[in-house]
Amino acid sequence: MRYKVNRQPAYIIGIPGRDRRTYLFRRWTRFMEELPHVPMAAKVALAELKSDVSELQVGHRTLIKEIDHMIKNPHLKGAGTFKTEFNDFVKEIKGTMEDLEQLMGDMKKKYTLATSHFAETSSVEPETFFGYFNNFILQYNDAKDLLAKKNGTKKKN
Repeated sequence: MRYKVNRQPAYIIGIPGRDRRTYLFRRWTRFMEELPHVPMAAKVALAELKSDVSELQVGHRTLIKEIDHMIKNPHLKGAGTFKTEFNDFVKEIKGTMEDLEQLMGDMKKKYTLATSHFAETSSVEPETFFGYFNNFILQYNDAKDLLAKKNGTKKKN
């Protein structure tokens, strides 16, 4: 099945034919300006990130349980100091942990949305998904450099 686009955006219609193609080509070739984070996103190991966040959450809960244990057993050696020092620490990291959990949830939602726009499922790893774009960008840059080099040698001759 073929799809044909009959309409162009209004800001392009006023541009004459050849100039319109040049304008569209130049505009399209700047697509990389809109994707500055793709190379970094292609390096994200989501499984490891989830594992690290889970490990932090488990450690946070364990620390809270230990503080509760020290509060219930004040006769233990160092219980007062432990309770004081780590209670302050838990108060400090509580907001950070909540922010981290919120960011992970937001990231999952945005990643699911991004993958759905390209007919992928969110089960595909970010390394793979963004790797497609990263490879395209790298190959495009290589082709662009090769074309510029070829045009440069033609002009010299």
